[in-house]
Amino acid sequence: MLVFSPLLHYQTELAFLTPRFYVQEEKELARANKRLSKAEKGTPERKKCLKTLRRVYEKISNKREDFVQKLSKNLVDNYDIICFEDCGMLVEKDLSERIHNCPFCGLSIDRDLNASINILRLGLQSVRKTDRYPSLK
Repeated sequence: MLVFSPLLHYQTELAFLTPRFYVQEEKELARANKRLSKAEKGTPERKKCLKTLRRVYEKISNKREDFVQKLSKNLVDNYDIICFEDCGMLVEKDLSERIHNCPFCGLSIDRDLNASINILRLGLQSVRKTDRYPSLK
């Protein structure tokens, strides 16, 4: 089973989806945790169960790291300009609010897509200030 969630948006309005590795390994984690909780403290069996549980968490971590490395390599290979956000917030809202509603113009848009548009705009402004990409001026 593969479960995905949005990771990032970019200029063409496509979103990269990230596999939810923790969700994929939930059954294995539950099994390892159950074995650990049943093992008596201080026994070799408990140490073995703890080692198994650590391996499951390490496996999840390795999958996440591998995915991010492959995604970043793909982005670098296929795009000339990559703009990142600096985590600045302009409109206060809860994280549970997934839609951005502009109080000024009435625009209603997915908040991640809106953020990607803003990041791209600011990134292109900063690139235009340099001579790195003269074709964008």
